[in-house]
Amino acid sequence: MDIEIARELQHAARRLARTPSFTLISLATLSLAIGATTAVFSLVNGVILKPLDFARPDRRVYLHDFSPNEENRAIAPQELLDYRTQTHSFTDVVAIDPELSLTLVRPSAPAVRLSAARVGATFFSVLGVNDAVRTVIGVAPRFLTYPDNPELWYPAHD
Repeated sequence: MDIEIARELQHAARRLARTPSFTLISLATLSLAIGATTAVFSLVNGVILKPLDFARPDRRVYLHDFSPNEENRAIAPQELLDYRTQTHSFTDVVAIDPELSLTLVRPSAPAVRLSAARVGATFFSVLGVNDAVRTVIGVAPRFLTYPDNPELWYPAHD
C-alpha cells in the first residue's frame, strides 16, 4: 500500500511539473484561501468565541437611564450613589463616561484623536483585572484633584 501511495505522488508531481502555470495558480489560490480562512477564524475567535478577559463576565450589568426626550442618558451622580448605598443586589457600582475624546499631541508626530472613557476608581477591581493593567494605566489616589478630579491617569515617561 505504501508503494502505491509513493507511485501516486510521483505521478502527481510529474503532472504538475508539465504544467507550471497551472501549478502556480493552484498554489496561489490555495495559499490565499488558507490565509483568508485563518484570518476570518482569528477574527471570529477573538470577537465572538473567546470569553472576555475579566473575571466572571456573566456577572456584569450596564445600568443607564431613559428619558422621553433622550434615548439613553447618563445616570446622575446622586442616583449612582443611591445605587451604591441602597441596593444590595450589586457587589459594587462604578461610573463610566464613555463619551470622552482626547487629542494626543507629540512633538515629532501628527496629532491623533483618541476615544477614551472616564471611569470610577473601582473600575478595575469591579472587572477583576489584575494589577499588571493598573501599573500601565494607573488609578489616581483620592487626593489628586487636578484637572476635574480625575480618577484615572496615565503615567508619563520620558
